[in-house]
Amino acid sequence: MIKRQQRFVNWIEKQLKAHQTQPENLFVTFGYLNRVMGALEDKKAVAKHYDERTVNVARTLMKMTNDEFLNEIAKIEYAPAELSSDGIQVLRWFKERDLNDQGNLVSNLGFLTEIVNETDQSQIASWDRQTVKVARMANHVSNDELIAIMLNCQSKAKYERLSVSKQTTHYAHFFKRNSVHKSFGSYGE
Repeated sequence: MIKRQQRFVNWIEKQLKAHQTQPENLFVTFGYLNRVMGALEDKKAVAKHYDERTVNVARTLMKMTNDEFLNEIAKIEYAPAELSSDGIQVLRWFKERDLNDQGNLVSNLGFLTEIVNETDQSQIASWDRQTVKVARMANHVSNDELIAIMLNCQSKAKYERLSVSKQTTHYAHFFKRNSVHKSFGSYGE
């Protein structure tokens, strides 16, 4: 799986550098992979429209957990970016999904790209206005900002893990110290 994930990052970086005068939009690149993932069931159509490497990257992306996905995103070259008001709205949308136990970042990112790529107005009307608005915002943020949004999701997860770890360590230290004091108290009596 690690080798596949490395190919994922290499493929993404190659797509971003393909147009030197104007970098490929990372959001559009994920939208393309999302369409490939949607087509994987029809083997003939996949073989006809997509090269093998792209299909393998899409399969790898489908199998990634949030942590694996975010670890790979962190490997893509980017410049740290402060979030714009649109970027903050997009991040808030991702975090709301996470709070509602719908926090699969790959699926949510794919969902936003589907909305942007949808040409049928009746389909767009079936989605709530806020989600359509967020999808359009996500399509217009810079690559660096989109990566910053994703990594902000990662920092929250890491902070929560560290917080739990620190609490566990603190409690363990507290009980150890109390048991030492009890043993000294009983020894001196």
